[in-house]
Amino acid sequence: MLTSVSMTTILIIILTCLFVLSFSASRSKKKTAIKTNYSPQNIPHATNVLYDDTGVNIVGIDDPILKLTNTSQISDITTPSFSDQHQTYTVSISSMTCTCLDFTETRVEFNTNDPRRGCKHIVERLAENDLLKQQDELSLAILLSPARGDLATFKTESGMVFSLIFEKKGWVSVFMRRRRKGEKGFFFTGKYQQYGYNLNDNRWSYGDAPPGSKYLKNAIRQTLPYFDK
Repeated sequence: MLTSVSMTTILIIILTCLFVLSFSASRSKKKTAIKTNYSPQNIPHATNVLYDDTGVNIVGIDDPILKLTNTSQISDITTPSFSDQHQTYTVSISSMTCTCLDFTETRVEFNTNDPRRGCKHIVERLAENDLLKQQDELSLAILLSPARGDLATFKTESGMVFSLIFEKKGWVSVFMRRRRKGEKGFFFTGKYQQYGYNLNDNRWSYGDAPPGSKYLKNAIRQTLPYFDK
């Protein structure tokens, strides 16, 4: 027969096992799959959650797109190069195309409503037709930047949206709002600004880190395996 000491020992072992299983299950719920909306052509994908060990959940959402209304009525034009006045390019806003090398070699792969599609000649033509005013802040920030890598967009539990663009040579362009005076936590309402993060050197460009940089670095690390950079 089992002694009272043996029964107590067995009971302790059973309770310990149950605690370990319960703890493991709770941890597994936090480590959910990363979002998969990383198409260079803005094709919607299923989105999941990035979990940060500090308790911040970041949800993957569809990437920003341009609002292009009545562009079919805008005529094509021939415009001179910014660097060589003897070189001209044909710009079409109706099809969002340009004959410059920046567009034909890289940006042509993106959909017409993708903010990465706009070379500087397209951006100039959009401005001439007051189409920049139609864009949301994040789309406009990406459109006005030279970024053209793989795009991933996220939303925090507090409702703040930011985008990561994975470029060549280990650089990541981060489009994040600036922090206004008095704002705390991981929620900011200032204007969008582009920041650069180098994966190889683990540093921010010119030492200029965005607000909430530790959360952003975590999002970059978890997103990186989905891109061949």
